[in-house]
Amino acid sequence: MILAALTLVSCGGSEEAATPLTKAQFIKQGNAICRKNLKENEKALGAAVEQLAAKKIDPSSQKGAEELAAAAIPPMSDLTQRMADLSPPSKDEAVVNQMVEQFESGVEEMEEDPRAAIKSNSFQGAGETAREFGLTACTI
Repeated sequence: MILAALTLVSCGGSEEAATPLTKAQFIKQGNAICRKNLKENEKALGAAVEQLAAKKIDPSSQKGAEELAAAAIPPMSDLTQRMADLSPPSKDEAVVNQMVEQFESGVEEMEEDPRAAIKSNSFQGAGETAREFGLTACTI
């Protein structure tokens, strides 16, 4: 929900569509986005796990899951927004929109039920769609 609102706000004001990228350009830029954000996610989760250990909180507990989700949401939201901001090739628009929606759903699931999201890997579907499209750095 929050991401959808951000998307609407970021898109407001300009009705001019960006020139679509070629598939190769989209994959290159998309992989760079995923590498950057997944590295940030890994770093944030590592720090969160260390903090949980210092506080003697089990990462699989509700409190632990909430703290892990709080660490993961910012880089994953940024990844989702940056992917949504890319202009895919016209013929690939449907699959890219599906992937972005899957990333958005993953973020929403982490916000709504962190424990279930972490247990089920709420970004797995997005990662699979990305990989099938050719975005090899986006597999989660």
